[in-house]
Amino acid sequence: MFSDLRFGARMLARTPATTVAAILALALGIGANTTIFSVVHGVLLRQLPYDDPDRIVMIWRDLRKRGGPVDEWAAPGHYVEWREETSVFESVAVGLANAAILTDGDVEQVSAGVVSPSYFDVLGVRPALGRVFTAAEEDPNAPRTVVLSDALWKRRFGAARDVIGRTIRINDTPHEVIGVLPPGFQPPIVAPRAQLWQALRVNPASAPREAIILQAFGKLRSGVTVPQAASHMDQVAARAERLHAEDRNAGVRIEPLHERLVGPARPAILVLAAAVGLVLLIACANVANLLLARASGRGREMAVRTALGARRSRLVRQLLAESLLLATVGGAIGTLLTMWGVGALVAASPAGTPRVDAIGVNGAVLAFTVAVTVITGILFGMAPAFHASRADLTSGLREGARGHVGGGGRRLRRLLVVAETALALVLLAGSGLLLRSFVELQAVDRGFDSTNVLVGNVNAPRARFDTAGKIIALNDRLVERLSAVPGAESTALVSVLPLSGSDSDFGFTIEGRPKPVTPSERPTAWYRIVSSDYFRTMRIRILRGRGLTDQDSTSAPGAVVINESLARKYWPTEDPLGRRILQRDTTFTIVGIVADIRHRGPDSPPDEEMYLHYRQYAERGTTVVVRSASANAASLAPAVREAIRAVDPGLPLANVTTMEELEADAV
Repeated sequence: MFSDLRFGARMLARTPATTVAAILALALGIGANTTIFSVVHGVLLRQLPYDDPDRIVMIWRDLRKRGGPVDEWAAPGHYVEWREETSVFESVAVGLANAAILTDGDVEQVSAGVVSPSYFDVLGVRPALGRVFTAAEEDPNAPRTVVLSDALWKRRFGAARDVIGRTIRINDTPHEVIGVLPPGFQPPIVAPRAQLWQALRVNPASAPREAIILQAFGKLRSGVTVPQAASHMDQVAARAERLHAEDRNAGVRIEPLHERLVGPARPAILVLAAAVGLVLLIACANVANLLLARASGRGREMAVRTALGARRSRLVRQLLAESLLLATVGGAIGTLLTMWGVGALVAASPAGTPRVDAIGVNGAVLAFTVAVTVITGILFGMAPAFHASRADLTSGLREGARGHVGGGGRRLRRLLVVAETALALVLLAGSGLLLRSFVELQAVDRGFDSTNVLVGNVNAPRARFDTAGKIIALNDRLVERLSAVPGAESTALVSVLPLSGSDSDFGFTIEGRPKPVTPSERPTAWYRIVSSDYFRTMRIRILRGRGLTDQDSTSAPGAVVINESLARKYWPTEDPLGRRILQRDTTFTIVGIVADIRHRGPDSPPDEEMYLHYRQYAERGTTVVVRSASANAASLAPAVREAIRAVDPGLPLANVTTMEELEADAV
C-alpha cells in the first residue's frame, strides 16, 4: 500500500492543475460537512451535561382545550401538588427568572434565578464551595440565602473562599452567601443567564393556583418512561379539574428536557446538514470527472501494466490509492478549515441558539472527518478506477497512444455532469426558497419602527419601592430626566418590550356581559404598562380614538388602549371605543385602538394586547425606550446611564441594546 501511495503521489504531481482543483473541491466539501457535523453532534447528539439527562423532563400545563398554549407555566399550587407524585418523579423543581440588584459597593444589576431547593438536585449540580439550598429554606420565614455562580464569585468577590457566610445586599435585602457553583455550570431553563440563585419561598397551605409564574421540571424515577409519566399526570390533571376552578379544561404535558432545548433548532440544523451533504456529492462528482479526464492520458499505461501481468484488481487498488491520497490531503485541509469555521459559526450564532457551548472540534468530530474522508475517496475514485482498468490490451495500446478515452468514459463523464447539474439545481432551489423566506420576513410589517432606538432595563428594588405611589414617582422622574437627554428625539417607558422574549397577561371582565363562572372562562389579554409617549417613540399607529396621556393619572378615570386583534376578538360587531372593562377592581374605559404589532417576531401572529398608563397601573420594573435623532442610537447609552444615575444612584441600567439588534436576533 505504501508503494501504491508513493507511486500515486508521483502521478498526481505530474498533473498539478488537476490535483490542486480536486484537493480544493474536496477540502471545501469535507470542511463544510465536518463543520456542520460539529453542530449536529454538539446540539442534537451530545448528552446534556447533567446527571441522568434522559430522565429530566419539563412539566407543562396543557391549555389546548381552552384555546391556549400546550406549554403553559405553572403556579406555586401546582408545584406543591406535583412534587407529591413520588411514584413518577424522583424530584420536582420550579423556578422563575428575576433581576437582582447588588447594592454592596458598586451598584450592579445581574440576572438571577429564584428556584426551589430541589432545582440543583434534579440537575445533579454540586457546589464548588459551601452548599446549595435545603428544604428548610423554602419556608417563607426562613433566613434569606443566596448561591453564587463561579463567574460572579470571581468577578465581584475576587474568588475569595471566605465569601461563604458573608452577608450581601440584594435588592436592598440582606442575604447570606451559602455556596458557589462549579465553573461552567449552564442553567438549562428558568434563568439561563443567571449569575446568582435565591430560594423560592412557598407556603404549601396557601400556595396560589392562579399565579402562573413558574417553569416546572423534574427527574423521572428510574425505570419510568415518558409515556408512563404522561399517563399518570393525566390522572393528576383530571383530579385537579374536579377540585379547582382554575384547572378547568387544563391538562398536564410531559416533555423531555433535551427535546425542549434543541427541538426548535433541529429542522434548521438538519436542512443545513443535508445542504452541505449535497455540496460534498457535487465535489465528489466533480473530482470523479477530473479523474476520468486525467485517465484519458493513461490508457497506454494501463495497457502496458496489464501486458506485464498486472491483474485488474491490482490496477483498481493503485487507482483507489491515488483517490484516497487526494481525499486525505483534502480532508486535512478541510479539518483546518473546520477549526476556523466552527469558531466563526459559533460567533455568528443568533441569540437563543441552544447548546452553543457544546459545539466544537472533538474526538467524535475528528472521527467523522476520517470516515467522510475515506468514504469520499472511495466514492469518487471507484468509477474512474474500474473504468480505466477494464480496457482490453490491444485497444488500450492503440487508443492510449493517441490519448483517447473510449465511448464508455465519455458517457460516464456526461452522466457525472448531469448529476452535478441536478444537485446544483437542488441547492440553488433550496437557497432561493430560503432567501425568499428571509426577504418576506424582512418585509413583514412589525407594527413599530425599530430603527435608531436604544433600550435598557431598569428594575427598582422591592424594599425601597414597595408602594404604587413610590413606583409612580420614580417613573415620573425617569421620564423627566430621559426627555432631557441630548440627541434624544423622544423617550418612553414600557413594562414589556417587543421582541424581548418576555410577556405578561391578565384576565378581565367586560361591563354589561355575563360574569365568567370560572377563571378559565375570563377574557384574557397581554398587557403593557407604558408612559405617554410610548406610541410616538415606537411609531405605533393610533387607528382610532386617542393614546394615553399624562392626564391619565391616579385621580382620573381609568383609561386603556387596545389593539386591533383584541378589538376583533371581543367586540367583533361592536365599536369598542367607550366600552369599559374591569381589572384589579378598577374600571378602565377603552379610549383608543392601535395597530397590531408582532411582539414575538416577524414569523409570529399578533397577540391580543392592551396598554395602560403607569400612573393607573403601577408595577415595578420597566424598560427605557429612547429614539435617537441620529442614526447611531447606541451612542446615547452613556447619557442615558447618567440620566438614570441622576434619578437614583442605586438604579443600574441593564441589558442595553438597540431594537435593530433585537430584531436581527428575532429574524
